[in-house]
Amino acid sequence: MRFVKEKTSCMTKSDKISWVTGGVVAAFTIAGSWLAIQAAKLRNYTIKVSGVKVQKLALNRINMNVFFDFTNPSAISIRLREQEYDVYINDMYLTTLVNRAENVIRAKATSEIGVNLDINPVEILQRLKNPQAIASLAGQSRLKIVMRIRVRFGIFTIKLPPNTYEETISLT
Repeated sequence: MRFVKEKTSCMTKSDKISWVTGGVVAAFTIAGSWLAIQAAKLRNYTIKVSGVKVQKLALNRINMNVFFDFTNPSAISIRLREQEYDVYINDMYLTTLVNRAENVIRAKATSEIGVNLDINPVEILQRLKNPQAIASLAGQSRLKIVMRIRVRFGIFTIKLPPNTYEETISLT
């Protein structure tokens, strides 16, 4: 009669723990790398003005909604928590637009976001005070908007690098 030796596992309990730990570390490393790549893509977002809807136009008040197309190149949808837009014409500061309402920006898509502009033209003209500055607004002008945006990923909120939008516009 021949005895057959029972096969035993050549892995000890500590070997199994090492393999499981290594697998978990590898999974976290891969997930972290993917998130870092998506965050880098998100820093390359683009925003451009897509439209303006005038609500009220008077000598002492201009109220309008400004719409932007926000293109998100990353594979992660985000929520804009806070948006600030500094508006300049011919390098002269005019106003800051603030939107604290959350907006959802879809992954790998372009989403429209809106900001309300409510200004008093008389106050802006007083701020400019310079007749040459006022005259420079006639004809072709350079519109510049500096955007500062905070986004939320689940429980994390991060500040995106400032982005600048520039366009030549006609104010006549």
